[in-house]
Amino acid sequence: MTNKRKVPAYMKEKFFAEGRTLPVCINHGCNRPVVVRSWSNWSFKTECGTCYKARMTGKRGPAMEGITIHKKQYCENIDSRLGWKCPVDPSAWVELNMLNALDLEHLDGDHDNNVPENVDTICKLCHGKKSVLNGDFDSTKASARNFKDY
Repeated sequence: MTNKRKVPAYMKEKFFAEGRTLPVCINHGCNRPVVVRSWSNWSFKTECGTCYKARMTGKRGPAMEGITIHKKQYCENIDSRLGWKCPVDPSAWVELNMLNALDLEHLDGDHDNNVPENVDTICKLCHGKKSVLNGDFDSTKASARNFKDY
């Protein structure tokens, strides 16, 4: 068993030893690697640090030239794509300054597949309901990450 304090370093080393690479930022025109949320379970954001900062602050410097932000400012489930309609009015996210309550959802469940066609913007309400209904929290699912030797 690995010392708990050394787990992130061990998991980072294991990630690259398996020949893996960090996913690329979702935003069109950006080819930078995404931000690592946690090495202990290989959890990554969908954006690089530069794009995330530009999106959150609204400040787009030279590093953002030619880049289009993918994340919408509303829940795309307003059209009932998940089988029910989002209960929040699309304009409320901006008006209430609640853009952090919007997630990027990988349609195929593969968090490394950061292509715009595979990623929808959905709110935490819809994301949570979808995850429960689809059993996304089931660690025995075929798509679950396996860390048995950890």
